[in-house]
Amino acid sequence: MARRGRPQLHSDESILEAALDAFAALGYEAMSVRALNARLGLSHETITQRFGTKEELYYAAVRRGLEHFLADLSATLGRHPSPIDDLSTLRAMVRGFMVGASRRPAIGRLLVHEGLRDSDRLDFIATVGFESSMGELATLLQRLQHDGVIRPTTTRALFFLAEAGAAPFNRDALSRAFDPIDGHLDPEAYVDWVTEVIMRGLRPD
Repeated sequence: MARRGRPQLHSDESILEAALDAFAALGYEAMSVRALNARLGLSHETITQRFGTKEELYYAAVRRGLEHFLADLSATLGRHPSPIDDLSTLRAMVRGFMVGASRRPAIGRLLVHEGLRDSDRLDFIATVGFESSMGELATLLQRLQHDGVIRPTTTRALFFLAEAGAAPFNRDALSRAFDPIDGHLDPEAYVDWVTEVIMRGLRPD
């Protein structure tokens, strides 16, 4: 008789995605590699044999997730014709962040855990995921402020505005509680709406 139930996940990509979801849902300390093996239908040593220690698995999974997130951001920016003006670039960056958040909610959930205290893991996320793009964003904001196109705005403020806007994606159960009132969330329409709200808020008085 054929075995029924959850199909086994054998590819490295699938294991890393599942590991990222587990770290994001439970936090680093509570996440169990043994439990993840069991959930995926793998022998209890499979993940360790492929990726090493729990810490090594964490960094591999987070790196892969951040790479996908940044690829979504780059794809959004790449849809705009070149050359593109600074304000349109900023809009594309805000929208790209929101698109990435909608497609990779585990990244947002992970930041909830890791953002509470200083750690090597948080430093890794900041360096791999945000250091380059935040530097570009800071330079862009400075130019726009100098030209009087937007009000004085810090990269921190804009990041947390966008992160707050992405909450329905990384807190999807809470978001669904609003379905009886608002109907089912349309991710694309919501991303466009939040992007427009943020961009209007950046306009000078």
